[in-house]
Amino acid sequence: YMYPDNFSHNRSVSCSNGQINYSVFGSSILNKKSIYIFLKNLQQTIVEKRGPTFVHCWNGWHASGEISAYALMQFCGWSGQAAGKYWQANVGDRKPYPSIVSRISRFQSYSDLNISQQDQSRICPQQ
Repeated sequence: YMYPDNFSHNRSVSCSNGQINYSVFGSSILNKKSIYIFLKNLQQTIVEKRGPTFVHCWNGWHASGEISAYALMQFCGWSGQAAGKYWQANVGDRKPYPSIVSRISRFQSYSDLNISQQDQSRICPQQ
């Protein structure tokens, strides 16, 4: 969950198909530390093949789409332009949000958060 509102702590919830582990990423997606922590956790999930990751924010498209764009850039080699277009194509209210697109285009991948070519071919969508 990408905001501190409505979820005050990490927790697990059981459901009919197993268990969902909720992680709250602190103050905001806009916080560089939160972005790094999220991407580090996602890297571990990918490498350890722990299953899918569901990213959510209040409405499910602004912050969750933004962090997904960062993940595409970090792990799949997408350019800032391609990731920005992905975000714009999937934002629910269809507003342009130039500040978000600008943040996406300026994102710099972390050199210590890489995945193998095999993992890339397993998880990365085509552009």
